Amino acid sequence: MTTGHFFYSEKGKVFKMFGPDDNDALSLISKYLNTPLIWGIFSGKENPIQYYGEIYSKRYAISRLGSGSHLMPIIDAQNKNNIIAPDQFVLVKNLEGALASLSALEADVFYWEKYTTKPYVDSGQL
Repeated sequence: MTTGHFFYSEKGKVFKMFGPDDNDALSLISKYLNTPLIWGIFSGKENPIQYYGEIYSKRYAISRLGSGSHLMPIIDAQNKNNIIAPDQFVLVKNLEGALASLSALEADVFYWEKYTTKPYVDSGQL
């Protein structure tokens, strides 16, 4: 299990994420991955967030450490010169857990692939 800490080379690329010991450190060669996924940034319908710029101080639902729902908000924040602290992440395991967490206002924001979440947006749940 990684701690979610990122370290950067002089050129800005992520080069390691360390876990509880060096045995599970991962070497990464690039900060980005080309993917056909289109990511959405979602919140529960009862959440008082009014605009995108508010999200960086909020709690983030993530499926697991190191997942897309964990890494995408970190990259998004860094691209906007913001930082998300490790204690802002709420582990929810999966999409159903995220929906429950957002509905209960235990988490405020969730990054997930937009086609998977479309039925929940269409129904007004997100």
